Amino acid sequence: MKATGGAFLFREVDRVRVIGRSAAAAVYELCGAAGNAAFTPEDSELFAEGLAAYRAQDWEGCKRSLQRFLERHPEDGPRQTLMRRIPDLRKLELSKHWDGVFAQLQK
Repeated sequence: MKATGGAFLFREVDRVRVIGRSAAAAVYELCGAAGNAAFTPEDSELFAEGLAAYRAQDWEGCKRSLQRFLERHPEDGPRQTLMRRIPDLRKLELSKHWDGVFAQLQK
């Protein structure tokens, strides 16, 4: 992303750990050319707030931020993915050190 020299805007949408790897990888989405991106700075802030709340296990805070984001972008796939995970994650006894990484368990 640094290689684009700021010509394009990206947003982090997840961190994943794939089968056979111990380290997590950040997943970014290309939002568009700088000055002509699909999201406004406010949109990006809302999504980033939701993602931070998700990683902090603040499920209600996550839902609030992502719900506000939804009003602007109802078809956003990364938002839908995070929202789908919340009910399952609530059922788990996650460590307070949980890093928010989605572990891919199957190919």
